[in-house]
Amino acid sequence: MGAHPGCPSRVLGGDGTTLDRLIASAPSKHLGDEVHERFGARLPFLFKVLAAEQPLSLQAHPDAEQAREGFARENAAGVPLDAAERSYKDDQHKPELICALTPFAALHGFRPAAEALEVLGAFGVAEPTSPLFDAWRHLRESPDATGLRRFFTEVFRTPRDRLDEVIVSGIERVAATPAERLRRWGDLPAWFARLAALYPGDPGVVIALTLQLVELAPGEALFLGARNLHAYLGGLGLEVMASSDNVLRGGMTHKHVDVAELARVVEFASLPVDVLHPVEERTEPGVRVARYPSRAAEFELALVTLEPGASWSLRGPGLVVGLEGEGTAEAAGERAPLARGTQLFCDAQHEVQLVGPCRLAVTTVRHTG
Repeated sequence: MGAHPGCPSRVLGGDGTTLDRLIASAPSKHLGDEVHERFGARLPFLFKVLAAEQPLSLQAHPDAEQAREGFARENAAGVPLDAAERSYKDDQHKPELICALTPFAALHGFRPAAEALEVLGAFGVAEPTSPLFDAWRHLRESPDATGLRRFFTEVFRTPRDRLDEVIVSGIERVAATPAERLRRWGDLPAWFARLAALYPGDPGVVIALTLQLVELAPGEALFLGARNLHAYLGGLGLEVMASSDNVLRGGMTHKHVDVAELARVVEFASLPVDVLHPVEERTEPGVRVARYPSRAAEFELALVTLEPGASWSLRGPGLVVGLEGEGTAEAAGERAPLARGTQLFCDAQHEVQLVGPCRLAVTTVRHTG
């Protein structure tokens, strides 16, 4: 949901125009002068309902400077925007936030080197017969960004049949390990086995052992900044991000993988796991607003619960999605239903009254005042 030119939302009614064209036709009206001045004539965020029935690709997103440089480089090389081998679809960065609606699991950033070495050892990579033993030993001798980058690169250089040997051996080894020795890693062994079954011989399955496993409870969220190697493993969540389609993939996918560019973009360091809990607001009876703090200027997320007859006002630009209930939206003398799954764009010109009973997800530009 949003106005990225690669796949903009379509506006119902009228001539069926797309949201990006609607905004471009009168940007100050739809975005407001402040947002228009800060981000240009475009909606600066995208909003998704993400249902990961099975693990999604291992990937990272560039920072703003890398996005501008990569987009210009591929343009200069004449790579068509819709080419399968294209990595940079625009010149924007892509920080993102995932808010769990059900239990949600993700891989997020590298583990501390000492912990990564321990996990890899438990899965048999430290055995002298392993094809990755030299890379593991280098990481042990250089437990820093250099060692992580070397291990990462060596995994992708290793033939897939040899990687499959590592993966199968690792599953057998862990199956014979006492459960109490594995408890500190949570569900990692089970996820590793599932990744191995879905993506046999895939380098991303081995790289997953070096990443931090994050398990979110419903209502918790995870913020991911640029250059963070990650993968969403399973669950239903609300994903909000800056309006960009720049993805550098590194495995567990049938889409284009550019290892050299991914290695150039990724930050080879142990990153803090930024799990967010909402800041609760009760502005008036029957209204509960749970806001998720964001480090990105482009967006913030709120979950709004309205009891029957209670109302909450919103002035956009904003995207509203109905999660539960049968509420309504009222503005400029018009009314629209807010049932589960309804998507509504609120512009900056009109104040919209959202009326319960309903539970809503609302994405807006982060307030800077």
